[in-house]
Amino acid sequence: MTEPSSQLLVGLDLDELDQLATITCAIRSGDYVVGYVNPAWHAFGRDNGATRAWGPGDSVLAGIADPLRAFYEDHFATAIATGTPWEHDYECSSAELYRLFHLRAVVLGDHAGLLITHALRVEHLHAAPLSPAELALYHGKAGLVSQCGHCRRVRRVAPPRTWDWVPELVAHPARATTHGLCESCLAYYFGPAALGPSLQ
Repeated sequence: MTEPSSQLLVGLDLDELDQLATITCAIRSGDYVVGYVNPAWHAFGRDNGATRAWGPGDSVLAGIADPLRAFYEDHFATAIATGTPWEHDYECSSAELYRLFHLRAVVLGDHAGLLITHALRVEHLHAAPLSPAELALYHGKAGLVSQCGHCRRVRRVAPPRTWDWVPELVAHPARATTHGLCESCLAYYFGPAALGPSLQ
């Protein structure tokens, strides 16, 4: 068990939290520093090639890509201020597997922070790997690849300029990669107005 910092989980059964199969953490109000993670949290990191034990003492926002950091920070702050749970579906896929998770953040006692659970809702294999000729369709000038900072799909450089899941470029990112948000993630996180009139 990872001991929680300060009094984040006062009144909760820590042994029960440790037994949950659902990936669970607790973060502090204000700085959103992680104060507790359960074994499922560490297991998910190990199973997915985490290079270090991300957890207590780390800011949860530091692990979120810049295009989406403000989105999560705003919703965490609103949940803490209002005492209203926040729920959100998001994709967290590996090179081989498509995965959709459901996040639920509930306010801890005296608005000390949030208890956040990540429940796996959908998991299945991606399509077959692409051929070298197909991979070339995603490399622009000087080999530059445009990748979504959230879903990690990459943009074709030739029509149709779709954003596609390319397992090879997730498992082995291109040396020259630029990040932004694809149209789907931009609209999902920031609303249709974020696309502008030409893309709605």
